[in-house]
Amino acid sequence: MNQTPSPCPDESALLDFAAGGLEAAARAELERHVDACVACFEVLAALSAAAPVAGPSGAAGRYSIERVRGSGAMGVVYEAHDPVLDRTVAVKVLRADLQPTEQRRLRLLREAQSLARIDHPNVVSVYDAGEAGPDVYIAMELIDGEPLDEHLRRRPRGWREVVDLFVQAAQGLAAAHEAGLVHRDFKPSNVLVDARGRVVVTDFGLAASLDASDEPPPATRDGSLLAHTLSATAARLGTPAYMAPEQFAAGRATARTDQFAFCVALVEALTGQRPFARTSAEMWTRAQARGPDLSRLPGPARLARVLARGLAYEPAARHPTMRALIGELRACQALRRRRIAAAVAAVAFAGAGASAWLLTRPPAACVAPLADSWGPQRRADVAARLLDPEPAIDGETGAHLRSSKQRALAGLDFHADALARAYDAVCPELPRTLERATREQRGQWTCLQSRHAAFDALTARILAATPAALPALLAVVGDLESATDCESPRLALRNAPQPDDPALGERVQAIRLELAVARLKQEADDPAARDELAALLQASEAAGYGPLQAEVLGRLAYVELQAFAYDAAMKQFGAAYALALREGHEPAATFAARGLLMTLIQDSRFDEARAWAEAVAPLHRTTGERIELSLVRVHLARLDLELDEARHHIDEAFALRATDEGAQAAAVRPKLDALLQTSYGDLLVTRDDYQGALPYYEQALQIQRDRLGSGHAGVIDLLVALAEAERLNGDVEVARRHLEEALAAAGELGITLPNGWANLGEVQSAVGELEGALASYRRARETSPGGMFDAIISISEAHALRRLGRFDESRRACEAAIAGMGAELGVDHPRAQDFREQCAQIEEVHAVDP
Repeated sequence: MNQTPSPCPDESALLDFAAGGLEAAARAELERHVDACVACFEVLAALSAAAPVAGPSGAAGRYSIERVRGSGAMGVVYEAHDPVLDRTVAVKVLRADLQPTEQRRLRLLREAQSLARIDHPNVVSVYDAGEAGPDVYIAMELIDGEPLDEHLRRRPRGWREVVDLFVQAAQGLAAAHEAGLVHRDFKPSNVLVDARGRVVVTDFGLAASLDASDEPPPATRDGSLLAHTLSATAARLGTPAYMAPEQFAAGRATARTDQFAFCVALVEALTGQRPFARTSAEMWTRAQARGPDLSRLPGPARLARVLARGLAYEPAARHPTMRALIGELRACQALRRRRIAAAVAAVAFAGAGASAWLLTRPPAACVAPLADSWGPQRRADVAARLLDPEPAIDGETGAHLRSSKQRALAGLDFHADALARAYDAVCPELPRTLERATREQRGQWTCLQSRHAAFDALTARILAATPAALPALLAVVGDLESATDCESPRLALRNAPQPDDPALGERVQAIRLELAVARLKQEADDPAARDELAALLQASEAAGYGPLQAEVLGRLAYVELQAFAYDAAMKQFGAAYALALREGHEPAATFAARGLLMTLIQDSRFDEARAWAEAVAPLHRTTGERIELSLVRVHLARLDLELDEARHHIDEAFALRATDEGAQAAAVRPKLDALLQTSYGDLLVTRDDYQGALPYYEQALQIQRDRLGSGHAGVIDLLVALAEAERLNGDVEVARRHLEEALAAAGELGITLPNGWANLGEVQSAVGELEGALASYRRARETSPGGMFDAIISISEAHALRRLGRFDESRRACEAAIAGMGAELGVDHPRAQDFREQCAQIEEVHAVDP
């Protein structure tokens, strides 16, 4: 006969039990309860932190264990090294002091499957999972940070700052819910805050599908461990202090169960005590009878009402979704700011008069700044536009486009949160009117408004975009400029210099807002960008403010470079550089200098490019600018076959990345790390070290997938580069799979991919599919950028035609290749010489062919 478990003991009894402090009778009674109660068993396992934790030894799968980072109810988290991708990861392994039962093994693998379904900056990323002998492990992103509760204890914080941190965690929970998962064990110790202030939800070991049942899966079900709970009492898993009433009743856990735990944790962070006092049993009893104790809660009364709803006893009475709760919390912050402004105004009018009030009241745009551009309705509309399924594109599944849409939505959430934090940091210091602001304050405000304008324009264009235009907009999301720089007066003023005259400053700011939108269109390949930038150049010239003219000129020059109009690009980059230098606008000068350098490289003017790079190097003062310049110089030296020079510059770039400033630059712009890894891979391929190049391309690909999803031009280009290294390394079929993935994604997104088709032709040629190879080369030529690319295609066609016995066509292709390379680089260049030698070998073969 099954024994009904007694009511759960209070937390103090569980703590005394874990510490060995209970008397014999009480201990025996609690042991009988724990034998029948899964929830209390899991809590005791978590409280047993003093149990021996194995030190680092050996490996988990391919990961070399280095040191212990922490331990929890079932697992020990180690810092480990991934030798394949040469990166540090976190590896979670079943604790050695626990019996490795099948149930715990399955639970750890469930955690890996849970995380693999979520792609969001506020949720820890999972890389791999597996079994090595008796051990089960998960390899995850290593978060260099501290638990949220420890972070909050470091110093006193205002209630708005605490809410900001929790909103990031709420974004992660919302992403989990939208992926079909409920966390079931949300608490501050399962949330980490990294060095940049990013909040990451972790420990999904108790996660379950929102549609999970309590029945074991039938034998014919697939391998998902998330399709059911682990036992009939698994619904009671969690930490009692944060568990919702339905968890104590062994009821079904839903997204609103996580909402309850989240609100308990937020009340605890704001007041120093939980909303339901002392015992776990009393917690849900009070919730049913009287509601939570929010008497010590800071902030407006609306905040108390919002949290009280999230703590409702009945799940149906809580907020409909985590997104709705996030919107309410943001609204509370805006309400509080309006009330502060009104109170200051009342005091000022009673004392010093209206002028003092104008000096202290923040600009009106500081009140709920994202209400229109990313309020609950706009966010819901964009989510519906991005997450609704669309019909298959050209017979493909559309998987890459869906990935890009999901990552874009997460990226927009991330940028919206960064904007909100920047507004909160900057607005309290601003006067009521910008005429009274300092130049530094006007720089910060211009920075904020420009970032906001681009964000608002992008979300509006996503909503209005046709299916054909949408992919180009999604590609822009990953490269939106962060609002973080706006929080620094020095950085903001450096990036957006301000005139001394406030009236002129207003005109300059208005043009800069339009420039931010035009830049967005330019990056989305919108043909309208050229005309808009030309009009803005006239407006900036009429305003007569040189730094602004330099910014617009540089952007217009970039449009010319994208169109391969090298002469026009050279002229405009040169003018932008000279003007920026004269006006002391260093960021605009370095942008124009690198643009001119890239124009020289693309136009095959390598000697001029090398001299120019040397001349402008001292102008690149920040570590990020110096890394970017080094990478451009690597590209130049590699194309010119000066491989020792290229190696010098790539080593220089990695050394800069290793500095504190370099790490900060890469943290703000993770794309920088992807560029570093890609450049090293490119150099190794040029050195014929194909095997050595693979891990660098793989690491760059992982960074870009994490940033952008699989449906993005940056990911597609890396797939092609990786495939080329694999083909040259002899892994032809692996290369074919990556090329097919890249070409499918490019087809879904409307991206031309000439190098992808060219590489597919090489793969087909390698396996004897010569007619298919020629067809792929033709596809490559249809969208070719010309120049050296056409010459390279011609030499590939010559080889295939020779093998098909079409000797005259092969000879003509060789002649075209030699002429094309000579025209680009000069007849004496090593690349032109290499083509002549290849064609001579083809002629020798012709001479002996029957």
